[in-house]
Amino acid sequence: MNLLKKYEPQIRELKFTFYLIRRSPLTLLGLSIIIALILVAVLASFISPYDPNSIDSVHRLKPPSFRHLFGTDTLGRDLLSRIIHGARISLVVGLVIVGLAAAVGSILGLIAGYFGGKMGEVIMRITDIFLAFPYLILAMAVTAALGPTLMNAMLAMAIVWWPMYARLMYSEVIVIKKMLYIEAAKSIGVRKGRLLFKHILPNSLTAVLVQGTLDFGAAIMYSAALSFIGLGAQPPTPEWGAIISDSRHYLMFAWWYPTFPGLAIFITILGTNLLGDGLRDVLDPRLRRLVE
Repeated sequence: MNLLKKYEPQIRELKFTFYLIRRSPLTLLGLSIIIALILVAVLASFISPYDPNSIDSVHRLKPPSFRHLFGTDTLGRDLLSRIIHGARISLVVGLVIVGLAAAVGSILGLIAGYFGGKMGEVIMRITDIFLAFPYLILAMAVTAALGPTLMNAMLAMAIVWWPMYARLMYSEVIVIKKMLYIEAAKSIGVRKGRLLFKHILPNSLTAVLVQGTLDFGAAIMYSAALSFIGLGAQPPTPEWGAIISDSRHYLMFAWWYPTFPGLAIFITILGTNLLGDGLRDVLDPRLRRLVE
């Protein structure tokens, strides 16, 4: 009972957040798409009708039918099974890229924003150098240098994206560290470590969380683009971009081959964008005050 009383404000805040999410149909749609993607990824081995790498030369490039709902590819592999297993790869790709980029960028942005000085200047100038290059071009260069594998493609995208999170965290910390409650904490002798990780960091993470949700779909899209040009997942990995790359020679007479993996990418990006937009509104303190 005492434990419930202790965390009563947090529980009330969480309930209010879920209330705001329920009031937004588009946010619910985005959340539903992401939950469906996670379920498909987790249960891929149980719900896919065939082995994703099973070759059947008799049924090459067959259109959608009751036997193969999404048709087959150039080696007779079931496209539905490959897309289902590709959901697992795409989920890991999004989590790894966004997780690494957000972690590295947030730490560097926090240091640069709070301590400033020469150290902050060096960090932000390095950030500006990375931001001067187009994301995909720089990722292609890094992947080509490291070698064309899915792991290297994920690492390249994380290297390309961390500066965006560093810049975002830097701007948040600059604003928060000038607020009155931070000045009050300093005046009573709160240590820098506690100030950083107890007060400044938690209040800066909302923007990073929203940006990460929006970037999740973009990470999958860019990874698919790298796979499409041969710098990401390699055959026979059932990655959505690699499947579309394999289909480019059959566009005129096998419409289903690129269509279904393309739709999978489209729906995933749509879901993450809707959820990200909804979270941005839900976590906005000004909107919460208006609703309250």
